[in-house]
Amino acid sequence: REARARRAVDLSGPDRDPASLRFGVALDCTLAGREEAGWIVVEERCAGEGLAFANRFWAAPGTGEVARSEQW
Repeated sequence: REARARRAVDLSGPDRDPASLRFGVALDCTLAGREEAGWIVVEERCAGEGLAFANRFWAAPGTGEVARSEQW
């Protein structure tokens, strides 16, 4: 299944310099889940204001406990 969400996030640059902080960055996100090797894999793709990225989460069926994640 797929779901869409609009989110606002706060971001900093890779050096974490306070001058690079951006607050309330609006993102349009799509979440999709699938079964893979006994796990539920959820991929979240987000884009907005000149950036795009994907996050992935591996969750246990039944409990939803996240065992692994790859986050931008």
